Amino acid sequence: MKLSTITQTESLSHSPFYVHEVPIIFVSVQNPFDLADVPQVGTYINTYDGMEVTMEELAKKLAGESEFTGVSPVDAFCGLPDTRIWRESTYAKSFV
Repeated sequence: MKLSTITQTESLSHSPFYVHEVPIIFVSVQNPFDLADVPQVGTYINTYDGMEVTMEELAKKLAGESEFTGVSPVDAFCGLPDTRIWRESTYAKSFV
């Protein structure tokens, strides 16, 4: 597993070249609209804040100790068609 962080000053559009070959989980902290910058990632999670309790719950969910529930109160796809294209493709469905 590789854990990378991207600061607000870095460009999110420089995703790794292997984004479709290796399962990638992108976690957005405090900005539910980051998907617009990385539409090609396979799994996108919004946490909406970076509080310690939120990060602890995220870790539990990623470890399989708790299920992901809830519905985004905003359009995480940002109304952009390219944020949905990969998820709806036959290639993407082959990873399920």
